[in-house]
Amino acid sequence: IDANIYPYLKLKLSTFDDSLHTPTQLHRWQLTYDEAPETAINPSKGYFLSADTLQEGETLYFGVATENVSPYDMDSLLVRYILIDAQNNWHIVKTKRLPPHKAHTITMDTLAFRSLHFPGHNRLQIEYNPINTTTGRYDQPEAFHFNNMAEVSFEVLPDKKNPVLDVTFDNRHIFDGEIVSATPVIKIHLIDENKYLPLNDTDDFRIYLTTPDDTAEQRLYFCDADGNPILDFLPASLPNNHCVITYKPIFSQDGIYRLRVEAVDASNNESGKYDYEISFKIVTHLSITNLYAYPNPFSSQTRFVFTLTGCTVPDVLHLEIYSATGQLVRIIDLNETESLHIGYNVTKVTWNGCDANGIPLANGLYIYRVIAAMNGTPIDKRACDQDKYLEKSFGKIYLMR
Repeated sequence: IDANIYPYLKLKLSTFDDSLHTPTQLHRWQLTYDEAPETAINPSKGYFLSADTLQEGETLYFGVATENVSPYDMDSLLVRYILIDAQNNWHIVKTKRLPPHKAHTITMDTLAFRSLHFPGHNRLQIEYNPINTTTGRYDQPEAFHFNNMAEVSFEVLPDKKNPVLDVTFDNRHIFDGEIVSATPVIKIHLIDENKYLPLNDTDDFRIYLTTPDDTAEQRLYFCDADGNPILDFLPASLPNNHCVITYKPIFSQDGIYRLRVEAVDASNNESGKYDYEISFKIVTHLSITNLYAYPNPFSSQTRFVFTLTGCTVPDVLHLEIYSATGQLVRIIDLNETESLHIGYNVTKVTWNGCDANGIPLANGLYIYRVIAAMNGTPIDKRACDQDKYLEKSFGKIYLMR
């Protein structure tokens, strides 16, 4: 009997002979016992590995069967998973207890492991009936233990691609220094190609605003000190890894503002080498500049350019075109034909030199003006450098076919 296999087995015999003083002759010494059960990992009865190469954040699915090869029942079976990462650090991933492991039965356990923060070469170990950390012994008696362990290797490709940051004002991109609404809807979009690491953490953003009175930028938080929301966050919903922050300020002061945005993805990749920065101008008073035709003169078609300020687009905004003799030849309702916004506007609709019936007009000089009102009250005209080309708010346009 090998003491290394049965370290707790001991037989002791004491005898005494006070007459002949001869040792006892032992004819038979018998030990009866119940054998310990025995389980052994058996991949032929069940084995699964979802992939040996993963994108960082992707979930690894692994499972392997163990078989009770003895005629004896085992109690509820303890199983432990250990990850050995690329730096050879050990991590206990999961420990759980399975139902009783009956004689000659097969138990299959599976693990779903998310690979976030484990780039490089990794090894995953499974051990059935491991050492119980409370007792310091194997969780339950077993004949052998060397066949209770299995290991698989897998590679995690790190996420190194930068996310894409995009900022819009009232659903459009603006130029630096452009006039915007005093009540804009500013949306900050962050888009990442990784399908496994969702953009769902507000800590990945730093947003700063500089107002006309500020000498230094102030950070914008998602809530104020009283818990009132300032920024609205819509997290990504995989596989579309795209989150949106919405900011709806009310600017009451005229002047130049500046917005700066920092953003990283779930792997801490920055959205770019430089932060997003944009200056914009607020003019709270509702006004409109005169319209200017471009190109002018024109032969086939021309568009009109103007700027609106304030908070709301006028409810009446149309363009009147007259002949040189003062006859009205065309009215273009810009509220019907355009998606107008506060700020710089270039009309999508063009004037092709025809009247309201589509009849081409003769070459020559034409006069135009803009009519704008809010709630029945004409809105103010805002002066600009190009007003010198107009006479009493009437502009000239030349048709040359």
